[in-house]
Amino acid sequence: MSGTCWNRDIKELIRTLAEAEAAIKISTDSQVDAVLDPVTATPMLLRHAQEALLRAKDELEKQVLQRTKELALSNEALAKSEARFREMAELLPDMIYEMDTALNINYANRAAFETFGYSQKEFAEGINVSQLLVAEDEIKCVRETFSTIALGQPHQLHTYRMKKKDGTLFFCELKSAPIQDAGGKVTGFRGIFRDITEHMMADEQLKRYSDDLEIIVEDRTKRLRDAERLAAIGETAVMIGHDLRNPLQNLVTTTYLARLKVENLSIPDINRPEKQALITDLRTIEEQSNYMNRMVLDLQDYARPLSPEMRVVDLMPFMNKVLSSLVIPSDIEVQMDIKDELTWKIDPTMMTRVLANLITNAIQAMPHGGTLALAAARTEGEVVLTVRDTGLGISADIMPEIFRPLITTKARGMGMGLSVGKRLVEAQGGHINIDSEVDKGTAVVIKVPYKHI
Repeated sequence: MSGTCWNRDIKELIRTLAEAEAAIKISTDSQVDAVLDPVTATPMLLRHAQEALLRAKDELEKQVLQRTKELALSNEALAKSEARFREMAELLPDMIYEMDTALNINYANRAAFETFGYSQKEFAEGINVSQLLVAEDEIKCVRETFSTIALGQPHQLHTYRMKKKDGTLFFCELKSAPIQDAGGKVTGFRGIFRDITEHMMADEQLKRYSDDLEIIVEDRTKRLRDAERLAAIGETAVMIGHDLRNPLQNLVTTTYLARLKVENLSIPDINRPEKQALITDLRTIEEQSNYMNRMVLDLQDYARPLSPEMRVVDLMPFMNKVLSSLVIPSDIEVQMDIKDELTWKIDPTMMTRVLANLITNAIQAMPHGGTLALAAARTEGEVVLTVRDTGLGISADIMPEIFRPLITTKARGMGMGLSVGKRLVEAQGGHINIDSEVDKGTAVVIKVPYKHI
């Protein structure tokens, strides 16, 4: 029953009592008159007053009993409602709290106990919000936030770093509202703490995935461009191999035979400058034809499928044979550190091309002389061969692209040598790496599996 009904009933009771009091007064006055005038006195007035008083008493008792029952029912309903909402608060996964204006927490639900690690008793004794925050600037920010809430301004969601009783840090989202008394004065705050650590970690992981995806897309795009580029190289290689290889081979052979004929001519003044100049010219044509023939071979080897014919080879004689096929300038010292009994399993033709190209590169990198060091050793599961020079070195910006076709630091050449060499080594089950430093030299390391032997 509402307070308005209760007030109306009280007023009716007061009116009834007033009527009874007036009746008693009339009765009393009548008794006085009866003493003075026994003839006019009447017992009826007194009886009416008594009856009115009894009726008022009975009505008052009934209403008091009714109000008591209603109050008991209201208290019971309030207790049930409070229990229901408290039970709901205890079941919520979010942390529910109430605190006073000094930010002392005086109520928290089970989720808060379990999350922060404090007991119900510790919360009941009063834990200040500042004890749960990590940084001093966050404590200041929380205090300013609650000050604005107390002034009636709406509270926006804020994220804070918080710490548990054991010192574990986590991220928490805070939403609050003011508690006001009947006069509208703010006496405290209530609201929700929400642990968003997993959400933030998921966001960070998603960002990492996004960044990684961008890198992957960029890499795949680059590979696609390279594939298109290499496809064009392959088509060009097929065309060049078909159209130029035979004419070049004929040119090389014809030039070689012409030089032999000129050298063997029995004519007077065999050492005449004209004859020597002709021999030199023919030798130059022969060398340049051989160079162009090697370029065609590089293109073909890069484009065609490779089927190595593997066999066991003694390494020391093999290296001596490769060196003997090359012209080593007199100002370059060759150092070899290879044991006589060392063997490896390779395709001799493919590996000869690889090493001849690497040694030629080393020689060209030392225009003013230097040291060419060839070393080989057997390690666990593989044979390692190193070709090292003390030449000009390769700049750091070119190193990541060093094995890509058409990449070169030379004035002459297509830049196919290293890319073809890498392909030939890998076709034999090995791999090749390059380490270089400008003005100090370059080291090329070839590793071939020993298990094939």
